[in-house]
Amino acid sequence: MLPVIGKCAKSASGTKVTFYPDPEIFETIHFKPEVIKKKLKEIAFLNKNLKLLFKNEMDDEEIVYLEEFGIQSFVRYINRDAIVLHEDPIYIEGKSGDIEVEIAFQYTTNFSEQINPYCNRINVVDGGTLVTGFKTGLTRVMNQYARRTVWPSAESASLRKIFVGQGQKFPNITHGDGRTMRVENLLRGGARCEPTCRGPKQ
Repeated sequence: MLPVIGKCAKSASGTKVTFYPDPEIFETIHFKPEVIKKKLKEIAFLNKNLKLLFKNEMDDEEIVYLEEFGIQSFVRYINRDAIVLHEDPIYIEGKSGDIEVEIAFQYTTNFSEQINPYCNRINVVDGGTLVTGFKTGLTRVMNQYARRTVWPSAESASLRKIFVGQGQKFPNITHGDGRTMRVENLLRGGARCEPTCRGPKQ
Protein backbone atom coordinates (compact mmCIF):
# COMPACT_ATOMS: atom_id res chain seq x y z
CA MET A 1 0.00 0.00 0.00
CA LEU A 2 1.47 3.33 -1.05
CA PRO A 3 1.57 5.92 1.74
CA VAL A 4 -0.44 9.15 1.43
CA ILE A 5 2.01 12.04 1.15
CA GLY A 6 -0.42 14.94 0.75
CA LYS A 7 -3.54 16.32 -0.90
CA CYS A 8 -4.09 17.40 -4.48
CA ALA A 9 -6.88 18.18 -6.91
CA LYS A 10 -8.74 15.18 -8.34
CA SER A 11 -7.60 16.10 -11.84
CA ALA A 12 -3.98 15.97 -10.71
CA SER A 13 -4.11 12.53 -9.08
CA GLY A 14 -2.33 9.47 -10.44
CA THR A 15 0.89 7.50 -10.22
CA LYS A 16 4.13 8.45 -11.91
CA VAL A 17 6.76 5.79 -12.54
CA THR A 18 10.28 6.82 -13.54
CA PHE A 19 12.71 4.26 -14.91
CA TYR A 20 16.41 4.70 -15.53
CA PRO A 21 18.31 1.73 -17.00
CA ASP A 22 21.33 0.61 -15.00
CA PRO A 23 24.47 0.53 -17.21
CA GLU A 24 25.89 -2.22 -15.02
CA ILE A 25 22.96 -4.50 -15.93
CA PHE A 26 22.00 -3.50 -19.49
CA GLU A 27 24.34 -3.66 -22.45
CA THR A 28 22.98 -0.33 -23.69
CA ILE A 29 21.06 2.36 -21.85
CA HIS A 30 19.81 4.11 -24.99
CA PHE A 31 16.11 3.80 -25.75
CA LYS A 32 14.92 3.16 -29.30
CA PRO A 33 11.88 5.40 -29.95
CA GLU A 34 10.54 3.15 -32.73
CA VAL A 35 10.44 0.12 -30.40
CA ILE A 36 8.60 2.08 -27.71
CA LYS A 37 6.11 3.54 -30.20
CA LYS A 38 5.38 0.12 -31.66
CA LYS A 39 4.65 -1.28 -28.19
CA LEU A 40 2.42 1.66 -27.21
CA LYS A 41 0.44 1.26 -30.42
CA GLU A 42 -0.10 -2.43 -29.66
CA ILE A 43 -1.22 -1.63 -26.10
CA ALA A 44 -3.69 0.94 -27.44
CA PHE A 45 -5.17 -1.65 -29.83
CA LEU A 46 -5.60 -4.15 -26.98
CA ASN A 47 -7.18 -1.60 -24.60
CA LYS A 48 -9.82 0.38 -26.46
CA ASN A 49 -10.28 4.00 -25.36
CA LEU A 50 -7.06 3.92 -23.32
CA LYS A 51 -5.11 7.11 -24.01
CA LEU A 52 -1.33 6.82 -24.17
CA LEU A 53 1.05 9.72 -24.72
CA PHE A 54 4.51 9.25 -26.20
CA LYS A 55 6.82 12.22 -25.69
CA ASN A 56 10.42 12.27 -26.84
CA GLU A 57 12.07 15.18 -25.05
CA MET A 58 15.17 14.84 -27.21
CA ASP A 59 13.40 16.10 -30.33
CA ASP A 60 10.04 17.26 -28.89
CA GLU A 61 8.13 14.54 -30.73
CA GLU A 62 4.68 13.83 -29.24
CA ILE A 63 2.23 11.12 -30.31
CA VAL A 64 -1.13 10.25 -28.75
CA TYR A 65 -2.28 6.63 -29.04
CA LEU A 66 -6.00 6.01 -28.57
CA GLU A 67 -8.05 3.35 -30.36
CA GLU A 68 -11.81 3.71 -30.00
CA PHE A 69 -12.54 0.33 -31.59
CA GLY A 70 -9.65 -1.65 -30.08
CA ILE A 71 -8.83 -4.93 -31.79
CA GLN A 72 -11.17 -4.15 -34.69
CA SER A 73 -8.78 -1.34 -35.57
CA PHE A 74 -5.89 -3.77 -34.99
CA VAL A 75 -7.24 -6.11 -37.66
CA ARG A 76 -7.73 -3.22 -40.09
CA TYR A 77 -4.15 -2.13 -39.42
CA ILE A 78 -2.78 -5.63 -40.06
CA ASN A 79 -4.75 -5.90 -43.31
CA ARG A 80 -4.07 -2.34 -44.47
CA ASP A 81 -2.15 -3.54 -47.54
CA ALA A 82 -4.28 -6.63 -48.24
CA ILE A 83 -7.34 -7.07 -50.45
CA VAL A 84 -10.15 -7.68 -47.97
CA LEU A 85 -13.36 -9.56 -48.78
CA HIS A 86 -15.48 -7.48 -46.40
CA GLU A 87 -14.76 -3.94 -45.24
CA ASP A 88 -15.61 -4.27 -41.55
CA PRO A 89 -13.89 -6.93 -39.41
CA ILE A 90 -16.15 -9.50 -37.77
CA TYR A 91 -16.21 -8.68 -34.05
CA ILE A 92 -17.38 -10.85 -31.16
CA GLU A 93 -17.17 -10.22 -27.42
CA GLY A 94 -18.48 -12.15 -24.46
CA LYS A 95 -18.02 -12.94 -20.79
CA SER A 96 -18.28 -16.13 -18.75
CA GLY A 97 -17.68 -15.68 -15.05
CA ASP A 98 -14.44 -13.76 -14.65
CA ILE A 99 -13.28 -14.55 -18.20
CA GLU A 100 -13.75 -11.92 -20.88
CA VAL A 101 -13.18 -12.69 -24.55
CA GLU A 102 -12.80 -10.43 -27.59
CA ILE A 103 -12.40 -11.71 -31.14
CA ALA A 104 -11.94 -9.79 -34.36
CA PHE A 105 -11.10 -11.27 -37.77
CA GLN A 106 -11.32 -10.43 -41.43
CA TYR A 107 -11.04 -12.53 -44.58
CA THR A 108 -8.66 -11.52 -47.37
CA THR A 109 -7.50 -12.92 -50.69
CA ASN A 110 -4.27 -14.16 -49.09
CA PHE A 111 -3.68 -17.91 -48.75
CA SER A 112 -1.57 -17.57 -45.60
CA GLU A 113 -3.11 -17.01 -42.21
CA GLN A 114 -1.99 -14.60 -39.52
CA ILE A 115 -3.29 -15.13 -36.01
CA ASN A 116 -2.27 -12.85 -33.15
CA PRO A 117 -3.62 -14.39 -29.91
CA TYR A 118 -3.34 -12.51 -26.60
CA CYS A 119 -4.03 -13.63 -23.04
CA ASN A 120 -4.12 -10.92 -20.38
CA ARG A 121 -2.77 -8.50 -23.02
CA ILE A 122 0.29 -10.71 -23.56
CA ASN A 123 0.97 -12.14 -27.01
CA VAL A 124 0.78 -15.94 -26.89
CA VAL A 125 3.14 -16.79 -29.74
CA ASP A 126 2.44 -20.54 -29.70
CA GLY A 127 -1.33 -20.07 -29.76
CA GLY A 128 -2.39 -22.81 -27.38
CA THR A 129 -5.90 -23.76 -26.33
CA LEU A 130 -7.40 -20.32 -26.98
CA VAL A 131 -6.59 -20.59 -30.71
CA THR A 132 -7.65 -24.26 -30.87
CA GLY A 133 -10.93 -23.42 -29.15
CA PHE A 134 -11.63 -20.55 -31.52
CA LYS A 135 -10.95 -22.62 -34.64
CA THR A 136 -13.08 -25.49 -33.34
CA GLY A 137 -15.96 -23.14 -32.49
CA LEU A 138 -15.80 -21.35 -35.84
CA THR A 139 -15.74 -24.63 -37.76
CA ARG A 140 -18.79 -25.84 -35.83
CA VAL A 141 -20.72 -22.64 -36.53
CA MET A 142 -19.77 -22.73 -40.22
CA ASN A 143 -20.98 -26.34 -40.44
CA GLN A 144 -24.30 -25.41 -38.84
CA TYR A 145 -24.75 -22.44 -41.16
CA ALA A 146 -23.81 -24.42 -44.28
CA ARG A 147 -26.17 -27.30 -43.48
CA ARG A 148 -29.04 -24.91 -42.81
CA THR A 149 -28.65 -22.47 -45.72
CA VAL A 150 -26.21 -23.72 -48.36
CA TRP A 151 -26.68 -27.50 -48.43
CA PRO A 152 -30.04 -28.05 -46.66
CA SER A 153 -30.54 -31.38 -48.42
CA ALA A 154 -27.08 -32.72 -47.58
CA GLU A 155 -27.31 -33.38 -43.85
CA SER A 156 -24.08 -35.41 -43.83
CA ALA A 157 -21.95 -32.68 -45.46
CA SER A 158 -19.34 -31.08 -43.22
CA LEU A 159 -16.29 -28.85 -43.41
CA ARG A 160 -13.27 -30.96 -42.49
CA LYS A 161 -10.86 -28.08 -42.00
CA ILE A 162 -11.11 -24.34 -41.87
CA PHE A 163 -8.34 -21.78 -41.61
CA VAL A 164 -9.00 -18.44 -39.94
CA GLY A 165 -7.05 -15.27 -39.40
CA GLN A 166 -5.71 -12.85 -41.96
CA GLY A 167 -6.02 -15.33 -44.84
CA GLN A 168 -8.59 -17.95 -45.76
CA LYS A 169 -7.76 -21.29 -47.33
CA PHE A 170 -10.56 -23.10 -49.07
CA PRO A 171 -11.58 -26.22 -47.12
CA ASN A 172 -12.84 -29.50 -48.52
CA ILE A 173 -16.32 -30.79 -47.77
CA THR A 174 -16.96 -34.49 -47.37
CA HIS A 175 -20.37 -36.10 -47.80
CA GLY A 176 -21.44 -39.32 -46.17
CA ASP A 177 -21.56 -40.95 -49.63
CA GLY A 178 -17.85 -40.29 -50.18
CA ARG A 179 -18.19 -37.32 -52.51
CA THR A 180 -15.71 -34.50 -51.93
CA MET A 181 -16.52 -30.90 -52.72
CA ARG A 182 -14.41 -27.76 -52.65
CA VAL A 183 -15.65 -24.40 -51.43
CA GLU A 184 -14.76 -21.78 -54.02
CA ASN A 185 -16.23 -18.68 -52.38
CA LEU A 186 -16.46 -19.18 -48.63
CA LEU A 187 -17.67 -16.00 -47.00
CA ARG A 188 -16.88 -13.90 -50.05
CA GLY A 189 -18.37 -10.60 -48.99
CA GLY A 190 -21.11 -12.41 -47.11
CA ALA A 191 -22.22 -14.28 -50.25
CA ARG A 192 -23.45 -17.86 -50.28
CA CYS A 193 -20.87 -20.62 -50.59
CA GLU A 194 -20.60 -21.99 -54.12
CA PRO A 195 -19.32 -25.58 -53.96
CA THR A 196 -18.24 -27.50 -57.04
CA CYS A 197 -18.32 -31.28 -57.12
CA ARG A 198 -14.94 -33.04 -56.99
CA GLY A 199 -16.14 -36.62 -57.12
CA PRO A 200 -18.74 -38.81 -58.80
CA LYS A 201 -22.32 -37.81 -58.21
CA GLN A 202 -24.75 -40.28 -56.76
